[in-house]
Amino acid sequence: MTTREDVDSAVEIVDDRVTMTARDDADLYVSVPGHTPLSAAETHAALRVEGEGFSAMVDLDADDCTALAAALEAAPEEPDRDE
Repeated sequence: MTTREDVDSAVEIVDDRVTMTARDDADLYVSVPGHTPLSAAETHAALRVEGEGFSAMVDLDADDCTALAAALEAAPEEPDRDE
């Protein structure tokens, strides 16, 4: 399991006309199953965010993992501070 601590997080729940939002630093956990998934539709990875008083979990299948990896690869890197 990979863990990133104190990431800026927001969790929002919408139920009809009521919206509740929790925003705070939280821990991000990335986990993969202990076995090889039998199909592309099964969970290949899971993202979990846990903060004080809130949590959220996202299960990713093979297509989700591919799309997320592509989006992260395209994300800009931190600028070089020496320039």
